[in-house]
Amino acid sequence: IGYASTHLSPFLNLTLNNTHLSNYCRTNTAGNIVDIGANDTVTSYLLYQRFSNLFVSDCYNGSTNRNTIANTDSRGFYLSSRTSANMLKMYKNNSTLVTSTTTQVSSMPNADVVIASMSGVYLSNREYTFFSIGDGLTDAEELTLYNAVQALQIGLGRQI
Repeated sequence: IGYASTHLSPFLNLTLNNTHLSNYCRTNTAGNIVDIGANDTVTSYLLYQRFSNLFVSDCYNGSTNRNTIANTDSRGFYLSSRTSANMLKMYKNNSTLVTSTTTQVSSMPNADVVIASMSGVYLSNREYTFFSIGDGLTDAEELTLYNAVQALQIGLGRQI
């Protein structure tokens, strides 16, 4: 079990209403695990693939605006994309699972994005083979990224 800081602060390096987090996971485990995210105790932007059997994208400032859907298998490609103040989509293996129009955070966390943890807690024991952090993606861009990641996983013989 371990985690890694990307040294990328969403507050300093990402645009509030135009950002995404993604990863490809090869391990099916449940637990209180954060797969990727940033948290400064006031603001969070997190992606949990299977947190108590839920796929969760958490964006909050003081109050929770949690987007969840049942998920009993943490393997696959996960992406959470925010493209405006009130548009967040969650994808698993190129399927749109959640489209949320709830107004999300009003600022980004002033803390580094961490892979396989949240600030050293909720450590992950999962095997990951891809992560991305960047601008929010349209459905077409998500499909392009999904296809590229799948081709990479197949080419390396590690697809699920």
